[in-house]
Amino acid sequence: MVQKDGSLMIDPLPEQKGWKRIDDYLISEKTYANFILELEYKYTPQGNSGLFFRIGNPKNPVGTGTEIQILDCFGQKDETMTHRDHGGIIMFKRPLLNVSKKPGEWNHLIISCEGHHVRVAINGVEVQNVYLDSPPDKDLPQYNLTDRPMRGYIGLQDHGVPHRVAFRNIKILKI
Repeated sequence: MVQKDGSLMIDPLPEQKGWKRIDDYLISEKTYANFILELEYKYTPQGNSGLFFRIGNPKNPVGTGTEIQILDCFGQKDETMTHRDHGGIIMFKRPLLNVSKKPGEWNHLIISCEGHHVRVAINGVEVQNVYLDSPPDKDLPQYNLTDRPMRGYIGLQDHGVPHRVAFRNIKILKI
C-alpha cells in the first residue's frame, strides 16, 4: 500500500497502521459488529473494488463477509443498476440510485450497521436501507446473508491494474 497525496493506494508495499494486507485485500486488525464507517475513495476509468464488512475469515472475504460494490458506473441509468453495480450489496440488493462520480473524483461513503439493519449513503444520498435477514432482490438466486457473521473484519478490495482505487479519510466508530 502506498500513501500518496493523503490517500492510500493499495499495493503490495509497506502496511498502514491498523490494517494488514491479505492477498488482494486490506483488512482491519480489529473486528466490528455494530459500527459506522466513513471513507472517501476514487477509482480509475472502469475501476472495480469493494468494501467488505463483518468478514469471518480474512483469508476468504467473499465467502465469509458482505460486500458493497465500488465500481465506475458514472452515467449509468438508475433503472439498469444491479447488485453488482456501485453501491449494490453483492448477491443481495441493487442500489436505489446511481450517484457515482466521474473516475478520478472522490466519492464519499458512509455505512451504518446495527444488527441486520444496514444503511449505505454515497455522496450524501442513501442508496441502501435494508435488513440483511430479509429476502434478496427477486431476480437473484436465494442467497442467505444470515449465515454470515454479525461481527468481523472490514476489508478494502484491490483488483489491481487497471482497476486502481485510492482510499482516504477512513473513520470507524463502534456503536
